Amino acid sequence: MLQALTFCAMVYSIASYDPTNLFTSFSSYLPSLSITPSVIYHSSESNIPFSEKSPSLEDSENNLEQKVKQYINSYPEQIDERGIQKKLVIHKQQHILDVYLNDKKIKTYQSISLGDYIGNKEKEGDDKTPEGIFYIVQKKHTSKFYKALLLNYPLIDKAKDGLEKGIISPDEFTAIKYAQDHCQPPPQTTKLGGYIEIHGDRDNRTEENWTWGCAALKNAEMDELFQFAESGCVAGVGRTIVEIHP
Repeated sequence: MLQALTFCAMVYSIASYDPTNLFTSFSSYLPSLSITPSVIYHSSESNIPFSEKSPSLEDSENNLEQKVKQYINSYPEQIDERGIQKKLVIHKQQHILDVYLNDKKIKTYQSISLGDYIGNKEKEGDDKTPEGIFYIVQKKHTSKFYKALLLNYPLIDKAKDGLEKGIISPDEFTAIKYAQDHCQPPPQTTKLGGYIEIHGDRDNRTEENWTWGCAALKNAEMDELFQFAESGCVAGVGRTIVEIHP
C-alpha cells in the first residue's frame, strides 16, 4: 500500500554555465561548467534520455525542460551567487503542484489527485496525504502507478510523536532516525504508514482523490517531473525538496 511523502533540495555552486542542455541534473545540463566538486549533487538515476516524455509536452511552450532553460538564461547572476535548488510545493486544498528553481516558480501542475487531503497524516491506513517538508529519497523507474518519486516519510518528528503515543516501538524509532541521519529511505512498513510518493497513473481515473496518501499526476506530466527531480541528499540537504501544505 502506498502511504507516505517527503521533501528535499539540492544546492549547486556554479562558476559559469551554458544554458543549451539543461534538464536531468544540473551537472549533466551543463557539462562544461566549472563546479565546486564538494557540492556536486548528481544522481545517476536522472540520466534517462528525455525522449521518453510525451511528444505533445515536448512541443509545448509550457514544457518543463524549456522552463528550466528560460530560468538559467534569465538569472545567471543569482545562479552564480546561490547555486540552484530544486523544490516541489504541493497545495492540498488547491490540488496543485508547483515547481521551483530557487525562489522562482517555473511551472504549475493543476488538478493533481491526492488521498484524504483534510488534515495531516497520523498513521497507517488513514489515507491522508502528509504535510511538512520532505525530500525525494528514491526514484522508481517502474511502479504500479507508472513511475514514482518516493518521499522520506516518516520524518523524525513524526517518529517521536509515534513513539510517545505507542504507535511504533523504540526499535522502529531508532531505525527511522538512523535512516534520516544517513540519507536513506526510512522504514516504510511501520504503523505510521509509508510509501508516500508522487506518481503517475492519474490519466484514466474519474475520482478526484483516489490515492492512499500519495500525489498523482498524468503520465506525461510524470515524465517531465521524473526527469527534473533528483533523489538523495548530501549532509542532510535533499537534492529535491518537497513541501506539502494544507
